[in-house]
Amino acid sequence: EPVYVVGSERDITEKQTLIDRLKHSESLYKQAQMLTHVGNWSWDIRNNKIEWSDELFRIYGLEPQSKRLDYQTYLELIHPDDRERVKAQVSHAYETGLSWENTHKLIRPSGETRIVFARGEVLKDDKGEAYMMIGTAQDVTERQTLIDRLQESEKLSRQAESLAHLGSWTMDLKTKEFIWSEEMFRIYEVKLDTKPTFDTWLSFIVPEEREAVLAYYEECLREKKLYDKVHRVILPNGKIKTVHRKGEFILDEYGEPIRMIGTTQ
Repeated sequence: EPVYVVGSERDITEKQTLIDRLKHSESLYKQAQMLTHVGNWSWDIRNNKIEWSDELFRIYGLEPQSKRLDYQTYLELIHPDDRERVKAQVSHAYETGLSWENTHKLIRPSGETRIVFARGEVLKDDKGEAYMMIGTAQDVTERQTLIDRLQESEKLSRQAESLAHLGSWTMDLKTKEFIWSEEMFRIYEVKLDTKPTFDTWLSFIVPEEREAVLAYYEECLREKKLYDKVHRVILPNGKIKTVHRKGEFILDEYGEPIRMIGTTQ
């Protein structure tokens, strides 16, 4: 029959506080991953075992920790268009030990295609042999779609400018430096590496019209009104062209002009 109860007690306040902090930190980390759509991964190369964070499962359209992963399973989730490229890059990293990054498409079980930006680095043992890869992957579908649309829009804009012989420009009123679209360089028939400034623009105006054009510009600047002027320019090769120049001033919070934007046709 039991006669005594013997035991011990230990003050584990610091230990429990640390555990609670770690749990809280892990919770915040998971929330951060969800908010930024970034997941992390590791690949045990020798045992061919891949571990994903919960967010990475969600990125791939899977329930968190619902699937046992190895390298072949991972490759099957990548879009066929990008699979060989990703495989070659991983192999190159394994052979060279260099870190890598790429953007590729994946296919979710639902058939939906997403775009991820992935990074990885190789870990080596004391013998210099690669034994693990670790990294992150971020769902950048919306961002990449926007970039593609902007690039397409920019391409169409350049084509439209070329067809209409219409160039666009911006001038910083403080530095008097211009930013020109490609069509502006074609209109003035100068190299793309030319750095246009206010003085450059004045030098193109035919001498007999220069004073009047400058006076009109200063009037528009002073009165903060729209600039609309037709005048002639003389190019470095002696060719004379007639251009129609339109512009408007951008004001700061105090109502003072800081920039001028416009077009030249």
